[in-house]
Amino acid sequence: MAGQSLAPLDYPRSAEELLGVAPVSPSVPAEDTVLGSGPCSDLPTFRTLRFTKELTERLITASRKEQTTVHGALAAATALAMRLLSPRFLREPVRVISPVNVRSVLGVVDDCGMYFASPKTVFDPAQPRDFWEMARDARQNIVNGSTRESLVAAAVGMQTMTATGLTKAAAAEALKHAFAFDVLLTNLGQTPYESTFGGLRLESMWSSVLSGETAQTIGVTTTNGTLCLALTARAPVDMLLETVQRVIVDKCA
Repeated sequence: MAGQSLAPLDYPRSAEELLGVAPVSPSVPAEDTVLGSGPCSDLPTFRTLRFTKELTERLITASRKEQTTVHGALAAATALAMRLLSPRFLREPVRVISPVNVRSVLGVVDDCGMYFASPKTVFDPAQPRDFWEMARDARQNIVNGSTRESLVAAAVGMQTMTATGLTKAAAAEALKHAFAFDVLLTNLGQTPYESTFGGLRLESMWSSVLSGETAQTIGVTTTNGTLCLALTARAPVDMLLETVQRVIVDKCA
């Protein structure tokens, strides 16, 4: 754009390479390994909710006081909201995964690559916990799942699973158990730049991700001191964002 010539960039290294995990060449896949795809009849729903600046500040303050994070508190609030809105979660655990940036662990900055982990927190109703204990559990799971050791273990596990070829049945089984979740909670954190651009002002920013047929995906960003939630789902749970907010208001009173 500036009229200068740029030197070609090296091809970015994969997370496995950066972790020192040796590549594995799968055997030739069997005929039933080829996974087909078809059109989905259910269009996704997109809903948003923005906290007030005052509630956002209360959430930040309470989370720090309770030695957890805003993300941990949101994970706990989402689990409680799912129990309030869907009776089956009074008997079954709510499984929440949280994509985490691991570029600092891998030693990369702006390289174009898939550099993230997805720690899972399982909120089991059979093991009742205080709200802030739940929030601390979520935070600790993210810390534990973002270490180099955890990343290596996950990479080796994936290599082992695919080394001999992955059939449709095996892939479905892996998705059903090892990678199963009910909520994807992705948080971009505080907007890392100013909100005013000449005569324009960025009032809010929304993060949207679609994952799975029944999963509830909540994207979180904080802009101008206000926390913004966006729900994307093919089968959205009614009033989910509003109930998450109600739980936060109650716990941060």
